[in-house]
Amino acid sequence: MKEIPVILISHGHYAKYALESAEMIIGKQENCEVISVTEDKDLDSVTKELEEVYKKLKNEKGAVILTDIRGGTPSNAAANLLVREDDILALSGYNMPLLLELFTNRDLEMEDLKEGLYEAFRESLVDLRAETAGLCEEEIEL
Repeated sequence: MKEIPVILISHGHYAKYALESAEMIIGKQENCEVISVTEDKDLDSVTKELEEVYKKLKNEKGAVILTDIRGGTPSNAAANLLVREDDILALSGYNMPLLLELFTNRDLEMEDLKEGLYEAFRESLVDLRAETAGLCEEEIEL
């Protein structure tokens, strides 16, 4: 079954290193590209770059675009593309648990994948003190 293509876009090189970290854990990812928004890029150039990458990667399932911060240039570029394309799932605020969920479930249909991503994100922020309260040192295993 075809995997949904993924585009990671972030300020600086966060997306590049997030992808490298995910690949260290679960292996090389195909049909995945990174866009790094650096100081020399404006919204128009980032939108154009994103559109080119999207057109190169998309398949019959569409594509997933993950941006680092809602309201920043990466998410604004994704929003500009969403106006013209209806087969994109664009989410802002990704972290490693969400990336791992995405990369291990890219064969799902878009709606099923989206549900899993929301669940992974909700479960990823954990108060370790509360989670480990009352456990002895040798008992701690998350």
